[in-house]
Amino acid sequence: MLCSVALVACRGGSRRTPQRTATREVEPGVLLRSDVAAEPRALGLAVVNGSIALVIDSPSTRIVVRTDGGASCTVAHEAASVLRFAANILDRVAMVSLRPAGDRTEISVESCGMNGPSDGARVLASPIATLRRAILDDRLVVAHAGERGPVELTSFVLEPGGFVASTVRIDEPDGLGRNVLAATLGDRGPAVVYRRGTPEDATGSVVVATERGVHAVEPLHDVAMIESLDRDADVVSVVASFEFERAREIRIDADGRVLDSRRLDRGAVRTTGATRPRADVEAEPGSVVVNIRDLAGDVIATRRFERSAGSALPVVVRDGDGFAVAWTTRTTNGWGVRLVRLTPGGVPR
Repeated sequence: MLCSVALVACRGGSRRTPQRTATREVEPGVLLRSDVAAEPRALGLAVVNGSIALVIDSPSTRIVVRTDGGASCTVAHEAASVLRFAANILDRVAMVSLRPAGDRTEISVESCGMNGPSDGARVLASPIATLRRAILDDRLVVAHAGERGPVELTSFVLEPGGFVASTVRIDEPDGLGRNVLAATLGDRGPAVVYRRGTPEDATGSVVVATERGVHAVEPLHDVAMIESLDRDADVVSVVASFEFERAREIRIDADGRVLDSRRLDRGAVRTTGATRPRADVEAEPGSVVVNIRDLAGDVIATRRFERSAGSALPVVVRDGDGFAVAWTTRTTNGWGVRLVRLTPGGVPR
């Protein structure tokens, strides 16, 4: 499952007008946790063996709660370390956090499984402005960049004794800004798409980086958002949306050659592989809005739920063929976290 660190389950799309009228649900789903004393700073969701795992981030601890009643964890951490996302690695919930460390950034991972917490790992990286993640089997990769580069790839591999971390640099600073747009993992390694400079910068470009090198891809120069990114052997498939034209599926080989490019109309399916809807979630005053999108990023369903005020943003994760959404809510005991599970069409289940 690939997801960006933005509020997206397997990549959000360009923000087109919803095709259905949003319906409002009052206090839906399950109050998964109702006794959180301090207001959560961040939430994380992961699906482990069909069970939803909720991560509640506070200034000193992280609480992991599972819907199937499986092992929960409370993990202490430094106050400056803030949760960026949670993910499923094999049968464990991995929690990735960032913390300032002088002129660098510390990336750390902790995990919780059926036997409780396991040894985590941490690594120092260049300052981080944007990041994306990818997961395959026992490996989690975080592609990240600062405002002026470089782009780096930090890998966390789950071994019997815990996570082992390493970082490699993909390119070097050259005065141009860097914006990581997407990352994926295939059997032959990762692929990362990022922008050098800006769309208005004549010397800028959008590049695809693999173990075979870094290659500018001209058809992606004006991309607004990467809807999805996949790698099959040496072929990288990008679904890209643009501000003034329809989304396109662009297939590129590992040496940067464009194999084909096709326009995606509403309801289009992938050239190869499965086509599944994706979801993104937005926080509005008093509401949580969930948009479910097709391959090209067009909205096919929208749900709107009541939401109490709170600083923790709502999160969404793919849940089988549907989605799970969580957000904070005020309770008589202070704070709680509400969870709703949706079908592919956006109906609570």
